[in-house]
This record gives sequence, C-alpha cells and structure tokens, in this order.
Amino acid sequence: MSDPAPDRPEAPFHAFNLPEQEFSIPRYCDFISKGVKESAALSQVCQFALSLDERLPNVICSQETKRYKSGGLLNKGEMKLQDVVTAQVSYEAGKEHYKDLAVNGKLIHSSTPNLRAAWSTGEFASALLDVFSPRSQASFKFEKTDALNSTPALVFDYEIAPENNELWHVEVGDLEMFPGYGGRIWINPATQHLMRLERGDIKTAASSPVRHLESTIDYADVALGDGSSFTLPVASETEACRGPSQPPCWRSELSFKNWHKFTAKTRILTGDEPSPQ
Repeated sequence: MSDPAPDRPEAPFHAFNLPEQEFSIPRYCDFISKGVKESAALSQVCQFALSLDERLPNVICSQETKRYKSGGLLNKGEMKLQDVVTAQVSYEAGKEHYKDLAVNGKLIHSSTPNLRAAWSTGEFASALLDVFSPRSQASFKFEKTDALNSTPALVFDYEIAPENNELWHVEVGDLEMFPGYGGRIWINPATQHLMRLERGDIKTAASSPVRHLESTIDYADVALGDGSSFTLPVASETEACRGPSQPPCWRSELSFKNWHKFTAKTRILTGDEPSPQ
C-alpha cells in the first residue's frame, strides 16, 4: 500500500533513463514492449490506451451495476443481491462523467454514502490508462496463447509495484489505498484489439480491511450507429473480500449498453436576436 508520490518526476521517460525530448506515444509503447514476445500486439494496445483522450469520440452509454454481498452468519459463502445501480456514463474531452444515478430506480446524488459500497468507476477508460501510464512503470511479459469466447487471444502478464501506483485507488470507508497490483491483458492477435483487462493480486498491509480484490473488464468492437465502431467496454466484474474467500465479500457486475456518439452544439446570441424558447 502506498500514497501518491508527489515528488516523482512528471516527465514520463525519466524512470527509464531516456531523454524527455524523445517522448512520443508510439516510441514509448515500443520501448516498454521491447523484448516481450508478441511485442507488436502489446505496443498497439498501449498506443490505444494512451491515445484514448484524442481518438475516442464523445460517446455515451447506459451502465447497470448489480451489487452483491456475502458474509452473514447464515450465508457466509452465498452472494446476495443488494441493489441495482443505473447511470448514464459518457466520455467527453478525455474525461468520464456519471449522471442520472439511481438505486433500484430511485434517483440519488452520487455522493450518497450507500453508493460507495461495492461501487467502482473507471471501467470506461481510466483503468486501462492506469496500467499503461508511464507513471505506473508497469512491467509486462507474454504468458500464453489462449481463447476468449472461442476467439484466439494473446495473454500478457503485468505488474505494478506499490510505490509506482499513483492512479488506481481503493476506498474502504474513510481509508484510501494505492496498492501494488498485477493482472493480465488479453489481445486479439488478428486485429490487435483489446479483449479483456484483469486487475488483482493487490499488495496491501496485513491490517488492511481488504486484502483480496479482483476486477475483470471485457471489451468488444462496438458499432456506434453512424457506420463507425470503436473498442469499448461491454461488461465488468469486481470482487473484494477481507482475504481470499474470507467474508465479508462484495461483488459488482456491470454491463454497458446502448452505445452511441453525442455532440454538443452552442451558439452565441447577439443582442439583436431573440432568445430560444
């Protein structure tokens, strides 16, 4: 577990002893992929992640989150549905936005305390950026060739040390943690598009209230209704426990549907023009 390190140099190549003036996303992604088997696919997904704020159009979707909990005296191993959270999620100008949050159909304010339990954000884009950000200094290695939903996949392991994690934080009550963590990345070898991002194997203190945390985000090439498509998240699962298989545990199951582009139009009115109704 670690807090953000504000004194770490901001220039992304300093950690790799490379000159700052040589920085570019393709060069950086080729650098961290060098020596890794199937490096071309890893570099392409890295470039996709780091250029999302420029390449991803303004899009919006409906997000549904089913939240479960286990740990009662009578159901230690049984996950029980607690509620269903719905929201409109958009990605605009490089940032994620959540609005129209509702629990079991009742609109709420996003800071309502009961939303914090088994609630996560960042599946839209931030989680992927956290892994590939130069600030995270992740190490990668090729693990195996596998299949995901009958589609061939290249699987890569990655690891981020606790002292390098400044981006992915875990909140438990008033405690905020920045644990070290690892996971896997699944890539379609034919298209070099991202298929799945896994996060887990968190590194926390023995006294931490959460010592087991796993997250999976599935991606697909989604049609946006105007003839274009983009690689976007379609489903996600997150589970947290005091320890491996040690209750209480919380699980959230997310689905993303009804993707489409949106645009905002503005017009400056002069004093001679009537105001729109």
